[in-house]
Amino acid sequence: MLIGQDFLKPAKAMGFNFFTGVPCSFLTPIINAVISEKSLDYISASSEGEAVSIAAGAWIAGKKTVVMCQNSGLGNAVNPLSSLNYPFRIPTLFITTWRGQ
Repeated sequence: MLIGQDFLKPAKAMGFNFFTGVPCSFLTPIINAVISEKSLDYISASSEGEAVSIAAGAWIAGKKTVVMCQNSGLGNAVNPLSSLNYPFRIPTLFITTWRGQ
């Protein structure tokens, strides 16, 4: 079981302050922890590609970003990662849950 603060405390210490992603029951503890922190931003996305694009915009605006998604949706992020993040060197941390086992 993933406890939100177990991830959030070191992430905040490293400066991550913007979170986005597709809601997932495995990620609920992290999402709830982020939402409860007034100093952090969270925007829910309807697809993984949208989450990557939201994070790219937040990075351009000066945020340090985290994208959260399931492994089954990681393929949906390939296009924005390869056509937006990679050519423009836009970094983001990915948290990817492992589904199907």
